[in-house]
Amino acid sequence: IVLVFTDVFGYESGNHRLFADVLASRLGPKDSTSVLIPDLFRGTPIAQPISFLPDKLSIMITLPAFLYRAVHKHRASSIERDLTQLILPWIQGEVSSDVNEIGLSCVGFCFGGWVMARSLGLAGLPMKCGVGAHPSLDAELLQCGDVDAMVGRTGTKPILLLPAGNDSKKIKVGGRHTKALAEARNVSEGTISVEFPDMKHGWV
Repeated sequence: IVLVFTDVFGYESGNHRLFADVLASRLGPKDSTSVLIPDLFRGTPIAQPISFLPDKLSIMITLPAFLYRAVHKHRASSIERDLTQLILPWIQGEVSSDVNEIGLSCVGFCFGGWVMARSLGLAGLPMKCGVGAHPSLDAELLQCGDVDAMVGRTGTKPILLLPAGNDSKKIKVGGRHTKALAEARNVSEGTISVEFPDMKHGWV
């Protein structure tokens, strides 16, 4: 079972649903793997651009509401509560085996990469591994949190970061977070982070 955590635009934007369908088909025979996209925003994504305006103008106008939703409405505590008290029990009710034995894995895009890292360190959630595509681990700062501490809580669970060329150096080979993750797992930094230098943030 794979959970896909979306970017700030929510599951109806971009290629989230197409990605989930393709991933499910690539991971095994039909019905052998389930790929789910939980709506952690409950219908109100953090980013709600004004479609008829130019991108930059839309960002300027909607920034205050964006920050309010990111800081107050979709807090780490509410997202983690949904994962452990709503999503996990629902999954358990849909499968015949114990979810703790099956285990979960996750893929996160941008903001979802932060949720991915959070979920790997979350007690009570049987998350075995995670992948972050152009992950925004610094979203932890919006919660007045410590990014280094969050990275440390992922423990030794396998994790793969796929930063774009203009993403933070901290999540690339040689970066602070990549180094910490590699040391915790006793692997090379190249095993943790694979950069796509010709791509820009949001490329997946």
